Amino acid sequence: MGETIKTVKLKLFKPNKGKVDYLSETKKKCDEALDFFINLIMNNSQVLEDKYPLRAVESLCIRTKERQDTVVDFYKEFPDFPSVTKRAIINTAIGMVRSYLSNLKAWEKSPKTESKPAIPKASSMPTFYKEDYSMEFKDIKNQFIKLRIYNGEKWTFVNYPVKFTKQFLDLYAENEKAKEYNKKRTRYRKQLKLLGLDSKQIKEIMKNYPANPYLECLSPSLSWNERKKEWYICFPFKKEIKVDKIEDQIKKRKYQKDAGCRSWLTSYGGYNDYGRQ
Repeated sequence: MGETIKTVKLKLFKPNKGKVDYLSETKKKCDEALDFFINLIMNNSQVLEDKYPLRAVESLCIRTKERQDTVVDFYKEFPDFPSVTKRAIINTAIGMVRSYLSNLKAWEKSPKTESKPAIPKASSMPTFYKEDYSMEFKDIKNQFIKLRIYNGEKWTFVNYPVKFTKQFLDLYAENEKAKEYNKKRTRYRKQLKLLGLDSKQIKEIMKNYPANPYLECLSPSLSWNERKKEWYICFPFKKEIKVDKIEDQIKKRKYQKDAGCRSWLTSYGGYNDYGRQ
């Protein structure tokens, strides 16, 4: 199963200076957290070998009642940091460090014709997950999006005026249908499990389940236009597509090529499947 992504960018409509500063503070705080996890993983790269690297990273820095002897204490440096955002940033850090170590290994084996890979640098745009934002667009004169942001002192929710375009509203209208379709697919998977099928068998059966025909709205993220000095909120919309296996694609292309040759011979050379006409 493959997917295509279409992103709609909405301008945050003339927020006051205080609200603009909050967005900058949020990006700064998220970059600091990303830098924290990059350094932690770089100094404890064994976590990348773990079956569940995210949990392994958390075991190094997230203290609980049962676990007080962590290497560092994340929440001491980042109090009240949103949990879902934290986990997303950990996954980003894991990907960045893995990429860096892979490139470094390849560079060490190369003739050194290229410069040494640079250590990952924290730079990303905050993403807002389900509990981090809400939208109000029933009243066309009072449309806004509520975002959980860092105001320099604490995490809080702030309303930002926005104009929802027709393109966005048309795409977003499919989101609820996409959710219902996904629920239906989840119920089907549970029914297969109740019949006694194991995870491998269920996975094979689900490969033939039709792709979701509706657009699903994913978590939006901030975007900054340096030239215009404006903030935007970007909504990605995902649509599933059925992708043939490589072997099936090769067979299909070969058939199409052969069919094209037969068509050309018939049109220009006077040949059919049995020879010259």
